[in-house]
Amino acid sequence: MTTPKPASRPEPAVAATIPVPATPCARRKRLSPVNGIARQFGGPSGPIGHLVTGLLARGNASFNRWLVHELGTMVPPPATVIELGCGPGIALSELLTAYPAASVVGVDPSPVVLKSARRRNTLAIAGGRLTLATGGIEKAAGHTPADLVLACHVLYFWADPVRELRRISDIVAPHGHVALGYQLRQHMPPIAQRTFPQEGFTVYDSDDQVAAALQHAGFTPPKVRIFGDPAHPGGRLALATPAPGRKAGANGRHTARTPASQ
Repeated sequence: MTTPKPASRPEPAVAATIPVPATPCARRKRLSPVNGIARQFGGPSGPIGHLVTGLLARGNASFNRWLVHELGTMVPPPATVIELGCGPGIALSELLTAYPAASVVGVDPSPVVLKSARRRNTLAIAGGRLTLATGGIEKAAGHTPADLVLACHVLYFWADPVRELRRISDIVAPHGHVALGYQLRQHMPPIAQRTFPQEGFTVYDSDDQVAAALQHAGFTPPKVRIFGDPAHPGGRLALATPAPGRKAGANGRHTARTPASQ
Protein backbone atom coordinates (compact mmCIF):
# COMPACT_ATOMS: atom_id res chain seq x y z
CA MET A 1 0.00 0.00 0.00
CA THR A 2 1.40 3.39 -0.92
CA THR A 3 1.65 6.33 1.48
CA PRO A 4 -1.61 8.31 1.55
CA LYS A 5 -1.50 11.79 -0.03
CA PRO A 6 -3.61 14.68 1.28
CA ALA A 7 -5.81 16.83 -0.94
CA SER A 8 -8.11 19.83 -0.61
CA ARG A 9 -10.25 20.71 2.44
CA PRO A 10 -13.48 18.66 2.39
CA GLU A 11 -17.06 18.88 3.51
CA PRO A 12 -18.30 15.96 5.71
CA ALA A 13 -19.31 12.87 3.73
CA VAL A 14 -21.98 10.26 4.37
CA ALA A 15 -22.41 6.70 3.20
CA ALA A 16 -23.80 5.58 -0.17
CA THR A 17 -26.02 2.62 -0.96
CA ILE A 18 -25.73 -1.14 -1.51
CA PRO A 19 -27.73 -4.12 -0.13
CA VAL A 20 -27.22 -4.68 3.61
CA PRO A 21 -26.85 -7.91 5.57
CA ALA A 22 -30.00 -9.09 7.29
CA THR A 23 -30.49 -8.10 10.92
CA PRO A 24 -32.71 -10.20 13.23
CA CYS A 25 -36.10 -8.55 13.79
CA ALA A 26 -35.92 -9.06 17.55
CA ARG A 27 -32.68 -7.15 17.66
CA ARG A 28 -34.08 -4.29 15.62
CA LYS A 29 -36.96 -3.80 18.05
CA ARG A 30 -34.50 -2.98 20.81
CA LEU A 31 -32.70 -0.34 18.77
CA SER A 32 -33.58 3.36 18.57
CA PRO A 33 -35.16 5.13 15.57
CA VAL A 34 -31.68 6.38 14.76
CA ASN A 35 -30.81 2.83 13.72
CA GLY A 36 -33.63 2.96 11.21
CA ILE A 37 -31.96 5.97 9.61
CA ALA A 38 -28.66 4.08 9.56
CA ARG A 39 -30.36 1.23 7.69
CA GLN A 40 -31.62 3.75 5.15
CA PHE A 41 -28.03 4.60 4.22
CA GLY A 42 -27.70 0.97 3.18
CA GLY A 43 -30.63 1.30 0.76
CA PRO A 44 -33.01 4.30 0.87
CA SER A 45 -36.71 3.40 0.58
CA GLY A 46 -40.09 4.97 1.28
CA PRO A 47 -40.65 8.58 2.40
CA ILE A 48 -37.59 8.57 4.66
CA GLY A 49 -35.56 7.28 1.74
CA HIS A 50 -36.21 10.49 -0.18
CA LEU A 51 -34.87 12.48 2.77
CA VAL A 52 -31.80 10.27 2.98
CA THR A 53 -31.23 10.63 -0.77
CA GLY A 54 -31.05 14.40 -0.30
CA LEU A 55 -28.57 13.95 2.54
CA LEU A 56 -26.45 11.70 0.34
CA ALA A 57 -26.44 14.23 -2.49
CA ARG A 58 -25.47 17.15 -0.27
CA GLY A 59 -23.09 15.34 2.07
CA ASN A 60 -21.16 13.42 -0.59
CA ALA A 61 -21.00 16.03 -3.36
CA SER A 62 -17.56 17.47 -2.62
CA PHE A 63 -16.03 14.05 -1.93
CA ASN A 64 -17.46 12.59 -5.15
CA ARG A 65 -16.09 15.48 -7.18
CA TRP A 66 -12.66 15.16 -5.59
CA LEU A 67 -12.72 11.40 -6.10
CA VAL A 68 -13.36 11.65 -9.83
CA HIS A 69 -10.78 14.42 -10.18
CA GLU A 70 -8.17 12.20 -8.54
CA LEU A 71 -9.10 9.29 -10.81
CA GLY A 72 -8.61 11.57 -13.79
CA THR A 73 -4.98 12.07 -12.75
CA MET A 74 -4.36 8.38 -12.02
CA VAL A 75 -6.38 6.33 -14.53
CA PRO A 76 -5.98 6.38 -18.33
CA PRO A 77 -9.18 7.33 -20.19
CA PRO A 78 -11.45 4.27 -19.93
CA ALA A 79 -13.86 2.96 -22.57
CA THR A 80 -16.29 1.62 -19.96
CA VAL A 81 -16.87 2.81 -16.38
CA ILE A 82 -19.17 1.10 -13.87
CA GLU A 83 -20.20 2.69 -10.59
CA LEU A 84 -21.62 0.30 -8.01
CA GLY A 85 -23.93 1.91 -5.46
CA CYS A 86 -24.13 5.02 -7.61
CA GLY A 87 -26.64 6.76 -5.31
CA PRO A 88 -28.14 10.03 -6.55
CA GLY A 89 -25.72 10.21 -9.45
CA ILE A 90 -23.31 13.00 -8.60
CA ALA A 91 -20.20 10.91 -9.27
CA LEU A 92 -21.84 9.66 -12.48
CA SER A 93 -22.15 13.27 -13.68
CA GLU A 94 -18.51 13.88 -12.85
CA LEU A 95 -17.41 10.68 -14.62
CA LEU A 96 -19.32 11.64 -17.75
CA THR A 97 -17.52 14.99 -17.79
CA ALA A 98 -14.08 13.63 -16.92
CA TYR A 99 -14.26 10.84 -19.53
CA PRO A 100 -16.27 12.25 -22.48
CA ALA A 101 -15.59 9.22 -24.69
CA ALA A 102 -16.55 6.63 -22.08
CA SER A 103 -19.70 4.58 -21.72
CA VAL A 104 -20.85 4.87 -18.08
CA VAL A 105 -23.05 2.45 -16.13
CA GLY A 106 -24.60 3.18 -12.74
CA VAL A 107 -25.99 0.36 -10.58
CA ASP A 108 -27.86 0.73 -7.29
CA PRO A 109 -30.36 -1.47 -5.41
CA SER A 110 -32.49 1.53 -4.42
CA PRO A 111 -35.11 2.77 -6.93
CA VAL A 112 -35.42 5.91 -4.79
CA VAL A 113 -31.85 7.08 -5.37
CA LEU A 114 -31.89 6.01 -9.02
CA LYS A 115 -34.86 8.32 -9.57
CA SER A 116 -32.63 11.17 -8.41
CA ALA A 117 -29.74 9.92 -10.59
CA ARG A 118 -32.01 9.90 -13.64
CA ARG A 119 -33.14 13.48 -13.04
CA ARG A 120 -29.54 14.60 -12.59
CA ASN A 121 -28.29 12.92 -15.78
CA THR A 122 -31.21 13.11 -18.20
CA LEU A 123 -29.21 14.25 -21.22
CA ALA A 124 -26.54 11.56 -20.84
CA ILE A 125 -29.20 8.86 -20.61
CA ALA A 126 -31.04 10.20 -23.67
CA GLY A 127 -27.75 10.36 -25.56
CA GLY A 128 -26.91 6.74 -24.78
CA ARG A 129 -23.78 7.51 -22.77
CA LEU A 130 -25.25 6.54 -19.40
CA THR A 131 -27.12 3.37 -18.44
CA LEU A 132 -28.78 2.96 -15.03
CA ALA A 133 -29.88 -0.36 -13.55
CA THR A 134 -31.63 -1.33 -10.32
CA GLY A 135 -29.85 -4.12 -8.46
CA GLY A 136 -26.36 -5.32 -7.64
CA ILE A 137 -23.20 -6.10 -9.54
CA GLU A 138 -24.97 -8.74 -11.65
CA LYS A 139 -26.81 -5.91 -13.45
CA ALA A 140 -23.48 -4.71 -14.85
CA ALA A 141 -22.72 -8.03 -16.55
CA GLY A 142 -23.79 -6.86 -20.00
CA HIS A 143 -21.33 -3.97 -19.92
CA THR A 144 -18.14 -5.83 -19.01
CA PRO A 145 -15.20 -6.02 -18.98
CA ALA A 146 -14.91 -2.55 -17.46
CA ASP A 147 -11.78 -0.44 -17.50
CA LEU A 148 -12.78 1.27 -14.24
CA VAL A 149 -15.12 0.13 -11.45
CA LEU A 150 -15.93 2.68 -8.76
CA ALA A 151 -17.65 1.97 -5.43
CA CYS A 152 -17.95 5.01 -3.16
CA HIS A 153 -19.04 4.56 0.47
CA VAL A 154 -20.19 1.05 -0.36
CA LEU A 155 -17.78 -1.40 1.25
CA TYR A 156 -19.33 -0.91 4.73
CA PHE A 157 -22.50 -2.62 3.52
CA TRP A 158 -20.86 -5.73 2.05
CA ALA A 159 -21.45 -8.70 4.37
CA ASP A 160 -18.37 -10.38 2.86
CA PRO A 161 -16.04 -7.71 1.41
CA VAL A 162 -13.54 -10.14 -0.10
CA ARG A 163 -16.31 -12.04 -1.89
CA GLU A 164 -17.73 -8.82 -3.33
CA LEU A 165 -14.30 -7.64 -4.41
CA ARG A 166 -13.73 -10.98 -6.14
CA ARG A 167 -16.98 -10.39 -8.03
CA ILE A 168 -15.63 -7.00 -9.04
CA SER A 169 -12.38 -8.63 -10.12
CA ASP A 170 -14.45 -10.83 -12.40
CA ILE A 171 -15.80 -7.82 -14.35
CA VAL A 172 -12.65 -5.67 -14.52
CA ALA A 173 -10.48 -5.73 -17.62
CA PRO A 174 -6.99 -7.22 -17.11
CA HIS A 175 -5.40 -3.76 -17.09
CA GLY A 176 -8.37 -2.02 -15.49
CA HIS A 177 -8.78 -0.38 -12.09
CA VAL A 178 -11.01 -0.67 -9.06
CA ALA A 179 -11.51 2.49 -7.00
CA LEU A 180 -12.94 2.43 -3.48
CA GLY A 181 -14.08 5.62 -1.77
CA TYR A 182 -14.48 5.25 1.99
CA GLN A 183 -14.06 6.75 5.44
CA LEU A 184 -12.30 5.19 8.40
CA ARG A 185 -14.27 4.56 11.59
CA GLN A 186 -12.52 7.24 13.63
CA HIS A 187 -13.39 9.93 11.07
CA MET A 188 -17.05 9.01 10.68
CA PRO A 189 -19.75 10.98 12.50
CA PRO A 190 -20.18 9.57 16.03
CA ILE A 191 -23.70 8.38 15.24
CA ALA A 192 -22.37 6.29 12.32
CA GLN A 193 -19.57 4.88 14.46
CA ARG A 194 -22.20 3.61 16.88
CA THR A 195 -25.08 2.52 14.66
CA PHE A 196 -23.25 0.98 11.69
CA PRO A 197 -21.82 -1.93 13.73
CA GLN A 198 -25.20 -2.36 15.46
CA GLU A 199 -26.78 -2.83 12.05
CA GLY A 200 -24.21 -5.42 11.01
CA PHE A 201 -22.27 -3.05 8.75
CA THR A 202 -18.47 -3.25 8.55
CA VAL A 203 -16.36 -0.26 9.57
CA TYR A 204 -12.62 0.00 9.01
CA ASP A 205 -10.00 1.26 11.45
CA SER A 206 -7.10 1.52 9.00
CA ASP A 207 -6.18 1.67 5.33
CA ASP A 208 -4.32 -1.59 5.86
CA GLN A 209 -7.64 -3.38 6.47
CA VAL A 210 -9.01 -2.12 3.16
CA ALA A 211 -5.75 -3.04 1.41
CA ALA A 212 -5.87 -6.55 2.87
CA ALA A 213 -9.39 -7.11 1.52
CA LEU A 214 -8.32 -5.97 -1.93
CA GLN A 215 -5.23 -8.17 -1.95
CA HIS A 216 -7.13 -11.24 -0.74
CA ALA A 217 -9.54 -10.65 -3.61
CA GLY A 218 -6.69 -10.68 -6.10
CA PHE A 219 -5.84 -7.01 -6.54
CA THR A 220 -2.51 -5.25 -6.18
CA PRO A 221 -1.66 -3.25 -3.03
CA PRO A 222 -3.66 -0.05 -3.50
CA LYS A 223 -2.52 3.51 -3.86
CA VAL A 224 -4.28 5.54 -1.16
CA ARG A 225 -5.07 9.25 -1.29
CA ILE A 226 -6.75 11.37 1.36
CA PHE A 227 -9.35 14.09 0.83
CA GLY A 228 -8.45 17.10 2.94
CA ASP A 229 -6.52 17.39 6.19
CA PRO A 230 -5.18 13.93 7.16
CA ALA A 231 -6.14 14.69 10.76
CA HIS A 232 -9.75 15.42 9.77
CA PRO A 233 -10.22 13.89 6.31
CA GLY A 234 -13.41 13.98 4.31
CA GLY A 235 -12.75 10.55 2.82
CA ARG A 236 -10.17 8.31 1.24
CA LEU A 237 -9.50 6.72 -2.15
CA ALA A 238 -7.93 3.29 -2.59
CA LEU A 239 -7.02 2.50 -6.21
CA ALA A 240 -5.86 -0.96 -7.26
CA THR A 241 -5.40 -3.06 -10.39
CA PRO A 242 -5.87 -6.80 -10.93
CA ALA A 243 -2.87 -8.77 -9.74
CA PRO A 244 -0.79 -10.45 -12.44
CA GLY A 245 -1.68 -14.02 -13.30
CA ARG A 246 -5.45 -13.92 -13.03
CA LYS A 247 -7.22 -16.95 -14.43
CA ALA A 248 -10.32 -16.90 -16.62
CA GLY A 249 -13.51 -17.05 -14.57
CA ALA A 250 -16.71 -18.99 -15.11
CA ASN A 251 -18.26 -15.99 -16.90
CA GLY A 252 -15.51 -16.01 -19.50
CA ARG A 253 -13.76 -12.95 -18.14
CA HIS A 254 -11.36 -13.12 -15.20
CA THR A 255 -11.14 -14.45 -11.68
CA ALA A 256 -8.66 -13.11 -9.15
CA ARG A 257 -6.09 -15.36 -7.50
CA THR A 258 -5.88 -14.84 -3.76
CA PRO A 259 -2.52 -14.68 -2.01
CA ALA A 260 -3.20 -18.09 -0.46
CA SER A 261 -3.62 -19.68 -3.90
CA GLN A 262 -0.53 -18.16 -5.46
